[in-house]
Amino acid sequence: MEKLTVGVKDAAGLLGVSSRQIYNFIYAKSLPSRRLGGRRVLLVSDLKKFVRSDQAVPAPRR
Repeated sequence: MEKLTVGVKDAAGLLGVSSRQIYNFIYAKSLPSRRLGGRRVLLVSDLKKFVRSDQAVPAPRR
């Protein structure tokens, strides 16, 4: 069975970026995430959409 969600560290590994960049995408509202049991998780389907979109460019953190 395929996973439905992944944590920030696993998402970073899948996309080949740092965990900090994943958080930057989340804070910029480019990548949706959820809190689940005290953890920040991302839907695998959202990651796939994100990679196909033109939003997959890191937004500068302010």
